Amino acid sequence: MTPNRRRWLNAVILCSMPVLALAVGAGAAGEPIGVLLALAEPLVFAALMVGVSLALLSSKPGLATSLVVSAVVGAISLHQPVTPSPSTSDAPAWLRTIKGCTLLSKPTLAPIRLFTWTVDDHQNIEEAIPAILKLKPDIIVLNGSDQLTMGSKLSEGLNGEVKFFPNQKREYGTTAVVRGNFQYCGGEKDAWHLPSSSSTQGTAILTFPHIDEIGVFPLVIPQFENKNDENSWLSWAQEVIHNANDTAKSLTAIGTRKIVLMGDLKVPARSTALVNPFRTVGLRSATSAPNWPTSILGLPFLSQHALDHAWVGRGWHIQSARVPNIGTQSRLPILFDLTPASIQSN
Repeated sequence: MTPNRRRWLNAVILCSMPVLALAVGAGAAGEPIGVLLALAEPLVFAALMVGVSLALLSSKPGLATSLVVSAVVGAISLHQPVTPSPSTSDAPAWLRTIKGCTLLSKPTLAPIRLFTWTVDDHQNIEEAIPAILKLKPDIIVLNGSDQLTMGSKLSEGLNGEVKFFPNQKREYGTTAVVRGNFQYCGGEKDAWHLPSSSSTQGTAILTFPHIDEIGVFPLVIPQFENKNDENSWLSWAQEVIHNANDTAKSLTAIGTRKIVLMGDLKVPARSTALVNPFRTVGLRSATSAPNWPTSILGLPFLSQHALDHAWVGRGWHIQSARVPNIGTQSRLPILFDLTPASIQSN
C-alpha cells in the first residue's frame, strides 16, 4: 500500500470513529445495554483516557483527537431522551381514586428536608443514628433495612411515626420515618403498592406523610429489581426499564405536581432508563454528588455514581442535594432540601 493510500485510509478510519460512537450511543439509548453503559461510563472513560495518552506518546495526535471526539459524541447520544410519554389507559380504577388525595391534599407550608440511605444487607447501622438525627431531617427512608429497633429509635428521635415495607425483590425491606404521621386516603389505607397494572409486581410504594406544622404530600419510594445470581446483567437492566416505566404510568394516573419520588433507583439519574419515563410525566431530578461505591475490595474508592436520588414534580423547587459522610456502607446517604413552589411564588 502506497503512503498516500495509507494516509487516506487512516483519515477515513479516524473520521468514522465519532460516527460509529454516535450510532452506538443512539442505538443503546433506552435499551438494556444503555443502562449498563451508563453504569460503566467511568470505566469506559478511563480506558479512553489511557488510549488518548498512548496515542499522544506515540505521536499520533489525530488518533487522540478522534478518541476524545468519539467519547463526547457517544456520551451525548447515549443520554438523549427517546421515549414518548407513558400511556395511562391501563391504570386500574383504584389507582385513579387516590388521585384526589394527591391533588387535594393540604399544601405544604415550609421547606422540607429528606434523608435517604441504601444500606448493605445484614449490616447494623444503629451507631449512625445520632449523625442522622443531627441533620434534622423531616423524613428518613432506609432501603435494605427493616429492623424494628432501628426504626423505633429513629421515630423517637423525630417524635414521629415509622412504617416498615417488605420488599418482594430482596430479603430486607424499607423503613420510612416521618416527623409527624402517615395519612390515610379514604380512611382505609395509608400506603399502596404501585404499579399501574395488577399483572405485575409492585415497583414502588405510595404514601402520604404529614410533617408536623408543614403539611402533607405524596411520597413514592421505589422498590426496583435487584441484580442477583439468577438473572443476567441484560435481563436485570431490562427489569429496571420496566420498573421505571410502570412507576411512571402509575404516577401519571394520580398526578405528579406534588409528587416526591425518593430512594434506591439502581442506576444514575442521567440514565435514559429513568430520564425517558420520569421527565415525560413532569418530574425533575434532584441531582447530588456520587454516593457509590465508597470502597472496592475493602479499599477506599472515589464514588462514581449517585444511585439513590429524588425526582420531584413542578410543585417543588430543589434547593440542594448533598452527600453526608456517614457510616461505612457501600453507599453514602443523600440529603435533599425542597421548597414548595407556592412559597417561592409568593
